[in-house]
Amino acid sequence: MDLHKKASFHLSVSDLAQPPEDFNGDVDSEQFWKALTEERIARGFVSSQKNNPFSVPPSFHFWAPWIGRNTRRSDCVLNTEFDKIRPAKAAEVSEITVSEDRLRDELCKQKVQVIRNLCRECGLDATGSRTDLLLRLSQEMKSREAYDKVFEKIWAASGGWAVIMCPCGIVYSLKCNIRAESPRDFADMLLSWKHMPNIVIYDFARGLSTHTNLRQPQTIPFTPFEGRLMDPTAENIAKAKAGNVKVSLPWLTCKKENPDPDGHPITGSAEHYVLYDRFHEDNTKDARDSLRKLRLVPQLAGKEYFSPVKPWERDWHPVQEKLLDYVLDVKRPGAEIIVKEGKLCLIREEFWSLGLLRDMDSHIGNACMQLIIEMARNIGKDICIENFYVVPTWKETTNIVTALPEDADMKDLIVFPAWTKANGPDHYIVCIMRPLRREIVFLDSQYAEHESGFGDEEYRAIFRQIANQIDPGIWTEMTGKDFSYTLSMVCDIEFDFQEAKKKQKHHTRCPTARPSSPRSDKN
Repeated sequence: MDLHKKASFHLSVSDLAQPPEDFNGDVDSEQFWKALTEERIARGFVSSQKNNPFSVPPSFHFWAPWIGRNTRRSDCVLNTEFDKIRPAKAAEVSEITVSEDRLRDELCKQKVQVIRNLCRECGLDATGSRTDLLLRLSQEMKSREAYDKVFEKIWAASGGWAVIMCPCGIVYSLKCNIRAESPRDFADMLLSWKHMPNIVIYDFARGLSTHTNLRQPQTIPFTPFEGRLMDPTAENIAKAKAGNVKVSLPWLTCKKENPDPDGHPITGSAEHYVLYDRFHEDNTKDARDSLRKLRLVPQLAGKEYFSPVKPWERDWHPVQEKLLDYVLDVKRPGAEIIVKEGKLCLIREEFWSLGLLRDMDSHIGNACMQLIIEMARNIGKDICIENFYVVPTWKETTNIVTALPEDADMKDLIVFPAWTKANGPDHYIVCIMRPLRREIVFLDSQYAEHESGFGDEEYRAIFRQIANQIDPGIWTEMTGKDFSYTLSMVCDIEFDFQEAKKKQKHHTRCPTARPSSPRSDKN
């Protein structure tokens, strides 16, 4: 289960009417999605959404997740988002607390006008840059009164698409959150299912288990051990941390011969566990969560969501080897089209520039960056990468026009790959901006040759100018070591510079291992 932020929209709690007094969270799914279908059809016959007679505005009492007919219990499904800002139960507060840091992250995603209004409501100066406003609110949130005010306002912002899918990629439930994502959204969908899955993987496993069990105290959905794989004794926790224990769940591969009462029809088991995904299993501070790790279950080992190997460290599959040998074969025609995706066509000669020890063509550089954009989107990050051909033209004009989107100040990352001939051999440099943090990172593969760590001052000035257009004010500047940092920063993972230890074939074919320059005639 995960969240996808591409569907996010800004919506203040004051813009939403409270549901009727007798509303208990049940919504007719068939009726809602029929109404939404009619709205989409009618949209093609009116000049704007305001004139659409079939419009379905967000509301707490008529807003349903999509759950397949064969998956849900009935046409009535749950949506209890109206309860998100009500006081939580004492047992839940200790497990699920929206920290200042998490609330601050949500605050950073809001539009400037929303932040200004919050400053006014908290009695703060509402003038100045976006960063000034955020700093004032951050300091003010240390008081409980201001924290509650910010919480009620910000926690009403949309949290994107909440998605439940199986490891093979089939989507079973989908919901556009009205308010920011929380375990409640996924509990609503799971409790609407006819058969709850035996294994649930989520980035806040402890919170989901606690919340769901408190909502259904008669049945305790996640059991045994509150969804942990073992009883959380000191001995079991120590063994799990040391990697000295395994919990076999044989019914994952072979249905129980004698199914449990109310067991799942596929596995025959009535056990239900909530485990952390691989990228979040070490983020928790609760020692008991060491019993929620996927690696403890032998039947889950080797799955894509479990693999501890970084993408660029995996061994080649024999089929991949054959494909690479074919694509990079210098004896075959260089003009042969290898990839055609929409308007994009890549020929063998361009792949030679990427996979062999040659200068990289900018055309294929753009294709590689498109893959990085897709990878970022898959982990919930919204990034923008400028065209390889466009950036070099900025040195030739005083009127820099970028194709950045209107919401550039809300992007997680903006990347500018540039080709430089200044101060040394021709090579790539990269500027990465983090607008929400107002940070600029200047990356130069020839960093060691320059005291400042970046060898092209003309580009530095250009990138500073663009940053000031995105969000006027003071930005924090840093330098990095390698072009390969781009992928590392997008994925929020450490970059390992010990590339030399890898096999020679990996070193020469991996675009993140050795940045190369574009051919001068194509740049």
